[in-house]
Amino acid sequence: MKEKGNRIKGMDGLRGIAIIGITLFHMFPNVFKGGYLGVVLFFVLTGFLMVITNKKKMENREFSAIKFYISRIKRLYPPLLVMVFTTLGVYFFLANDSLRGMKMQVLSIFAGFNNFWQISQSLDYFTRIANTSPFSHLWFLSIEMQFYLIFPLLLFALSKLEEKKEIRIQSR
Repeated sequence: MKEKGNRIKGMDGLRGIAIIGITLFHMFPNVFKGGYLGVVLFFVLTGFLMVITNKKKMENREFSAIKFYISRIKRLYPPLLVMVFTTLGVYFFLANDSLRGMKMQVLSIFAGFNNFWQISQSLDYFTRIANTSPFSHLWFLSIEMQFYLIFPLLLFALSKLEEKKEIRIQSR
């Protein structure tokens, strides 16, 4: 099942399929319908990889929720900060009026609740003309951040269920 190191065979291919699907949908939405399936594939892959890699750490008593959160922050926030502030800088010089009212949106991006913020603003991701924000695609990252927030709890519950199952099997 595995290649050299900790890579799982086929995973990069699935990621590639997801990226191609999402990219084609964004470039040619009338031709490639259903690009959101690539996003769903990314969610599934992320969850699968999180469980596989961190379950091993938990079995070896190497898992730490604090270390998990720090690693997620280090992975997500540097490119997010660069992307958001570069975009805001470009808007500052080219479309300054568009910056009005973006404060809450930017806060929701960094705080990880942009998906809920967009819902509260009645924004529709698929309405391309009305939704002019350069950040509308970041709802995905908010869902990922929310998953990361609860993931250690889910992993702990999974380990407890497995322990309970082992105890039942051994007691028979």
